[in-house]
Amino acid sequence: MTFEIDYTKLSTTALKDLILQKDPRAHEEYLRRTSLNDRSYCSPDFEEFLQEWNELKLEETKIEKSIDYKKLTIKELRRLITLGVKEALDEFDRRIQSSEIKRRSYSIKEIEEMIANPGLAKKLRFI
Repeated sequence: MTFEIDYTKLSTTALKDLILQKDPRAHEEYLRRTSLNDRSYCSPDFEEFLQEWNELKLEETKIEKSIDYKKLTIKELRRLITLGVKEALDEFDRRIQSSEIKRRSYSIKEIEEMIANPGLAKKLRFI
């Protein structure tokens, strides 16, 4: 069962939680609301929270670029894949294509589904 989140109907708290979970659409909705000058979304606390989140995201990007994915173990790659790191997925795919690792029964499409649903990854013993 799939469902679509209507970001326009979410509260500030719900948006904040989704932004913490790195949901880009929640961040876009926040930016849309603030561009409309809706005062309820421009509180100093929320602005400070977003500033910290943006700094954290920038720091994570720097860390992701400095990682040598070819040296990571399969388990480490799988964990990064469930966190949504595209470079880890690319390296995992490269290893499957070159037969460095044997793929159980996971296709790239299934792995992408696991990225979208971390609970599925645990259920299928991917991580």
